[in-house]
Amino acid sequence: MDALPEWPDGTVATLTTHGDGPHAIPVSLVVRAGPLALLVGLAPRRESLARLRADPRCAITILAAGDHAFTAHGRATGFEDANGIVAARIEVDAIADHNRPTYAIEDGVQWRWTDDAEQRRDADTRAAMRTLVEVDPMMLPADLPDPEDDGAAEHLPNSQLPAVALPATDGSTVRLDQLQGRTVLFAFPRTGRPGEEAPGGTERWNAIPGARGCTPQACSFRDEHARFAEHGVRVLGVSTQDTAYQQEAVERLHLPYPLLSDERLELAGALTLPTFEVEGTTLLKRLTLFLRDGRIEDAIYPVFPPDHSAAQALARL
Repeated sequence: MDALPEWPDGTVATLTTHGDGPHAIPVSLVVRAGPLALLVGLAPRRESLARLRADPRCAITILAAGDHAFTAHGRATGFEDANGIVAARIEVDAIADHNRPTYAIEDGVQWRWTDDAEQRRDADTRAAMRTLVEVDPMMLPADLPDPEDDGAAEHLPNSQLPAVALPATDGSTVRLDQLQGRTVLFAFPRTGRPGEEAPGGTERWNAIPGARGCTPQACSFRDEHARFAEHGVRVLGVSTQDTAYQQEAVERLHLPYPLLSDERLELAGALTLPTFEVEGTTLLKRLTLFLRDGRIEDAIYPVFPPDHSAAQALARL
């Protein structure tokens, strides 16, 4: 199973946390937040919430109508308030499919509310959690449109890198044409900030193929950074945002690699990188370049889903 399926509201799931030993509880507030992400609603004083904060490793098991029987293994990466409930974001690393051809799940296991006030509160909390999916840059809505390969990167493999100096978030200035060895450079439109609306509004931004997902993309390279280092490959990101904006993202997301600013579109222009415009601003389309000793060896374009970007790059090394 490569992605999380949809399941009915009210389906009972089992949350297993680690800490000083496995601990399992039933939970009814579990919302799909993307192909490999979900939100789990927990009461602020719930013991499992404290366990997740101490040790983010966890697993969610779901048995639901539609023959959905699986366990999603992952880790908690963030906590947000949702109508008085704490919504823990779980980034999924692996999904174990428990479906077998010898049985079918007729109705699944679901809550049936016997208190009208609690039922309304549950509905309000689900709505708040789904709002988080829409506006939080860490979240990926399930219905993002796939970007099409328009051929805009076909000319890049085997190209010589230009003599362009780009400011980096670590205070250095980087000349890609002078870097020795292997480098993975991932280009992205723009990272967002929690609570900050995307250019043109969230709905419009989400509707642009390949626009949403820069924060999960950057975090995928953060989480896999050690594996790139094992291959002797440095990681760099680049966007047309200014260095100060990028610096905030590096600090907030704890990125172990620098971001480069092509604010003046020097690299984009010299290489004729694929771009698009929103609200009068030129942004880079998402792509991954494989560099070696001043040349582009290969490229991945388009990149989708964005939170798989690092895994796709590792598979190409």
